[in-house]
Amino acid sequence: MAEEMQNGWDGLLESRIRMHGTHGPRTEPGASTVATPARSRPARILSSSPSHLGLGSSVHPPDRDIRSQHRDEAAPFTLLHRPHLGRAQIDRTTMKISGRTFIVSGGWLTSDFTNSASGLGRACVEDLIKHGANVAILDMNEDGKDLAAELGSSAKFFVCDVLDSSSISKAVEGAAEWAQQTKRPVGGVIPAAGVSTPATVRFCPSMKKKLAWRDADARGPQILDRNGSPFSLDDVDFVLGVNLRGTIDLVRQAVAHIAKSEPDADGERGVVIMVASSAAFDGQKGQISYSASKGAVASMTLPMARDLARHGIRCNTIAPSLFETRMTSAMSGKVRKSLEATFEFPRRAGRPDEFALLARQCIENSMLNGTVIRIDGGSRPSKI
Repeated sequence: MAEEMQNGWDGLLESRIRMHGTHGPRTEPGASTVATPARSRPARILSSSPSHLGLGSSVHPPDRDIRSQHRDEAAPFTLLHRPHLGRAQIDRTTMKISGRTFIVSGGWLTSDFTNSASGLGRACVEDLIKHGANVAILDMNEDGKDLAAELGSSAKFFVCDVLDSSSISKAVEGAAEWAQQTKRPVGGVIPAAGVSTPATVRFCPSMKKKLAWRDADARGPQILDRNGSPFSLDDVDFVLGVNLRGTIDLVRQAVAHIAKSEPDADGERGVVIMVASSAAFDGQKGQISYSASKGAVASMTLPMARDLARHGIRCNTIAPSLFETRMTSAMSGKVRKSLEATFEFPRRAGRPDEFALLARQCIENSMLNGTVIRIDGGSRPSKI
């Protein structure tokens, strides 16, 4: 019985060697499987689990060579050298936040729910600085300037209108120069500028026209109004311009600088973290423009990750639902309650620090790439 078991293990081991190869002489079919003495080829343990051999985690002790299991316990043996299988336990690397510069954009309207100086954007800025990064705050209003002053030398404010390519270019170039001066290379960009559907009239300098801005309880226009008339494309252009075109424009200009950074041991240079929304999947009435823009951001995550892979740059998107921000704080109790009722657990709005924590994981976890992550407490609303 012992001899049959030994022959079985030897045969399986030979097939694994032929499949994966070794750094020593290859084992030919039918050749002897007697282990090489330790003095002629030093043993090297590369994995704590025999599952790397494809044999399951409970078959053999973690520190034993499969070929010595049924041999003399005192006989010398050599473990297989497979760095491509045991790498995670030899060289576990994560992208570092400390010592890098990150670019975080906000919107030009103070009620923007992802403004970099308030809500989710601010939480990301504060968390990155807490973990040793410098942050370039790109914004159109004084909130960004005030936040940078509050955070000290680790933050710097740059005026940026995401609807204007030249404004983005100037801000990104300024951030890159700052990164070079501080010897903290650009390691990532978080394009967090976003608007919902505009109705209170306000002048948009980039589009040189008046646009509307709705309060937090109002919904955007439906494609046909009560009289059967189609809605204006001005609102569509504005929302898509900020949420989609502005995101692409900032990313394309920022990654040009990230690609020039020195790669780490895994060849990684940086990361892009875009912001979508649960509305990309569960849009409601009056959210055609908003859902279209956020759905597009979610859809371009994978192709963007594929485009940037050759440069060692990852790309992920976070899709939040209801979060505590300046905009949602203006909601009536009735609207808030109806939204929170769609959550499975916890039944509350998300906190900005929870969003920032996920953003940090997208940076530090190098295996997160090309994916859209929902952060919504299991909320899957039907028509509200």
